[in-house]
Amino acid sequence: CDARSAIMNEWVALIGFQPDNAANQLEHLSSLIVSYGASNGGDYARAVEAAHAKLIGPVEKWRSHIGLTDTRGEATPCARKASPLVRLHGGGAGAHMTERCDKDKTYAGVATSVGPLSGWVRLSTSQQLDELCLYLLIWGEAANLRFMPELLHTIFELARTHEAANQAASGAFLRLVVQPVYQTIVKACTAKARTGHSYDTENYDDWNEAFWRRQRGLSDLCTADGIGIFAQPPPDRWAFLLRADWERFLLTKTRKTHREMRWWSCLLAANRRVFLLHIVTFVGAAAWTMPSIEAPSWDLGGWAVST
Repeated sequence: CDARSAIMNEWVALIGFQPDNAANQLEHLSSLIVSYGASNGGDYARAVEAAHAKLIGPVEKWRSHIGLTDTRGEATPCARKASPLVRLHGGGAGAHMTERCDKDKTYAGVATSVGPLSGWVRLSTSQQLDELCLYLLIWGEAANLRFMPELLHTIFELARTHEAANQAASGAFLRLVVQPVYQTIVKACTAKARTGHSYDTENYDDWNEAFWRRQRGLSDLCTADGIGIFAQPPPDRWAFLLRADWERFLLTKTRKTHREMRWWSCLLAANRRVFLLHIVTFVGAAAWTMPSIEAPSWDLGGWAVST
């Protein structure tokens, strides 16, 4: 627990998370490890590995999907095979350190034990705990932004490669990252609600989709003076994220890719299985209860019309 607490405290100092959030997420992580340990024979390393694969696995898939680069803007999803571990976390005797790397080198990609890079990259337990702590700290302060998982993946990617000589102020993450994004979303929802057209109103799904693609997505994420965040070297991207122009990105660059209509056809389509089950049951019951007639009778009981 002391090792996990030390990692949490390092991220708190580096990114500016709230100490109370760190305390909550430390307990959260401990509970996860205990839970996964119960299904892994009490093996601590395997429990951490299982929790890492569960929580960081979606980040790894997201990174592979967008072809995220580790240098200056080119999509090179396989670049890290040649140099999988340039940035190192952890050391001997439980030490936890970060090695400064040259900006023209490749940073370590996110790699889980069940991902496509597992054959080349094997993270130590300390490295897995490092990424788990960071992800849970981001998740803990994200509030409603949790409805946008790819946004959290983006924040995680920029934070994990961040290097700074000075400590961040307590609460800086909430004040400089979470609040600007949330306030922009509230502003967009308030403005769209006045139009009365719900099918034209962007929602969390639409904004989250912008973080799931590179073109007309992450490539448009810039600062107020037009500097592309993902065009910068990995160690410098976090500082530019703190200056991101979220209103420009979410309100002008993000567009709905489908219209959500509310009509009776939606109700029928959503409940089609219920209606189909009723029809099949009715036909089956009618067939079962019909009398079995071996030979048809044409006796009309005197009502036949003679010609």
